[in-house]
Amino acid sequence: DARLWWHDPARLFALAQEMGIPMVLDTAHADSAPLRLRGVYDLYRGRIANVHLSDARPKDESQPKWLQTIARHHQVPGGGSLPLDAFVAGMVADGYTGPLTLELSQTALAFWSPNEARRRLAKAREWAENATGKATANERG
Repeated sequence: DARLWWHDPARLFALAQEMGIPMVLDTAHADSAPLRLRGVYDLYRGRIANVHLSDARPKDESQPKWLQTIARHHQVPGGGSLPLDAFVAGMVADGYTGPLTLELSQTALAFWSPNEARRRLAKAREWAENATGKATANERG
C-alpha cells in the first residue's frame, strides 16, 4: 500500500539520512515501488549496507494479495522478470563491495523436495558468483 510511509523509498531514504543509518536494498520489493529497481538504487546509492537479491514475477491482479506475496517475490535469479544481470553489473561498476544476500522464498526453492532445493540454491549461488565476478572462499582454496 503506497499510502504507508515504509512503502515510499524517498521517505525511507530521508529517515535513514536523518538518523545517519545505512540501508538494505531488497531487489524484489524495490521493483514494486514507483521508482522501480534502478530508481530505488540510484536514490539509496551511497547508503546501501546490504543488497537482498532475488527476482520477482510480474504482478498478477487476478491472484489474491496473500498469494501474490508467496508467488511473486523472492524468486531465484532468472525466475522472474527483473533485469538482475544489468542491475548487478551496474552495482559492481559503481564500486559496490558490500554484501549481496540471496533472499529466496521457500516456494521458489521447492522446499518440499530437498534435492530440488539444493539444486536451486546451487544455481542461485552460481548466478550470483558469475554476476559479481567473485568466487567463494571454498573455490579459491
